[in-house]
Amino acid sequence: MSAHKFRLTFKNGLTCTVTFDPAIHWNREAQRVTPAKHWHPKPDYKSTKAIFSEYLEWMHTVNAQIAQIIKADHRYVVTDSHAKKPTWEAWIYHADGTKECVAKGEGVFNPHS
Repeated sequence: MSAHKFRLTFKNGLTCTVTFDPAIHWNREAQRVTPAKHWHPKPDYKSTKAIFSEYLEWMHTVNAQIAQIIKADHRYVVTDSHAKKPTWEAWIYHADGTKECVAKGEGVFNPHS
């Protein structure tokens, strides 16, 4: 499999590029996907807050496509540090293109709790 690139330019001029190369960014044994993410220009708190909901919606589509590429389920945890109380959600993306939220919490996500 070769590298896949996903890119979105937001209304405020920020561009996020996610690169996923299964040979580099997928650990089959651990079933862990860790794509590379690059922002241009580097976002600050205010600009990130302005695009967070659009970013999250886009990342759902990116993660669904990654699950289809690897033909396996994978998990992605998203943290909303811009909320009055930071929150996180753990999502499972299935190879059939569907997704489900499997856990939610407040504060900083701790994978060991």
